[in-house]
Amino acid sequence: MVHTIQAEYKNTVQQLGAVYPPEEARAIADRLFEHYFNLSPSGRILSGNSIAGPDVVLLLQEAKNKFLNYVPLQYVTGVAYFMDMEFN
Repeated sequence: MVHTIQAEYKNTVQQLGAVYPPEEARAIADRLFEHYFNLSPSGRILSGNSIAGPDVVLLLQEAKNKFLNYVPLQYVTGVAYFMDMEFN
């Protein structure tokens, strides 16, 4: 099955929307796409019809499953930010 970036984003927001408010679901999805696809929100829109690789789709699905079990973003991505510094 072919997965476009835009379709994966919509699917992610929809799945997270079952647990989180709509704004938070979109914010989490934005962070996940920045982390896994290295795409800013505008980059994601511009790359919307690009094909998402199956390995990244699998990582994204695992991340969504963790979020649905209320695992914090920093634990899911393994990255935390503090004062413009990135910590792993």
